[in-house]
Amino acid sequence: MSTRELQQRTAVNIQEKANLIWAIADKLVGTYKPHEYGQVILPLCVIHQGIW
Repeated sequence: MSTRELQQRTAVNIQEKANLIWAIADKLVGTYKPHEYGQVILPLCVIHQGIW
């Protein structure tokens, strides 16, 4: 695998993770106050990754 291919795959992976975090944050709107998101986002990401 070339360096360029590796960089591209890494960028896609990072974007997928960012999309997951934003999707979870969108679901928290109204349920949690913005300053409480940090207490919920990481556990939900871990749980979500375990399901996949």
